[in-house]
Formats: sequence, C-alpha cells, structure tokens
Amino acid sequence: MSWYKIIFTREQIQAGEQLRFINEVSELLKRAGAPQGAAVFGDSLPDENWRVAEYFSPEAARLLNILILRRGGIACEKPARESVALSVGRQTAWELLNP
Repeated sequence: MSWYKIIFTREQIQAGEQLRFINEVSELLKRAGAPQGAAVFGDSLPDENWRVAEYFSPEAARLLNILILRRGGIACEKPARESVALSVGRQTAWELLNP
C-alpha cells in the first residue's frame, strides 16, 4: 500500500471536521495497538484557500483504508519531511520520511 492523503478545506477546518477526524484516527490507531509504522502527518497547503492535507503512512493507510476512501483520500507521494508536522503517531514515525 502507498501513502494516501486527505485534503480538508478551510470550511471543513473552521467547522472542526479536521480535528474530529484526526481525533477519530488517533483513537482507532490506539485501539489497533499504536503500530510502529502507522502515522499521519499534516501540512498546510501553500495557496490562498487555507487547505490542509493529512498524509497517511502506508501502514496507517492499510489499517484505515475504508475510512480514508470514504473521506475522499487519494494515493500520493510520501510528503517532504520539512513541510509536515506529526498529527498522529509515535515520535519514531519521523523515520518513515527519511529518503
């Protein structure tokens, strides 16, 4: 499985949808035992629309596939380490972004 991303619009962010979704993802990954390779990284997209992308590691995407697809998630490239923040996962998840 590859990396996946979900993009949240400014309206969705203002309505709290992104935060609720991240909290749900965090809870689901905790219930799954917080697997080492399961992580979500967030990135503010550099445009005038104030969108945010949440990137799911391959392991997180495997565990949360149905949830990601229901939210319109799409396969993508691994995000650049310097442009993201860890939204959900262990601190060791940063290693997933190494070249």
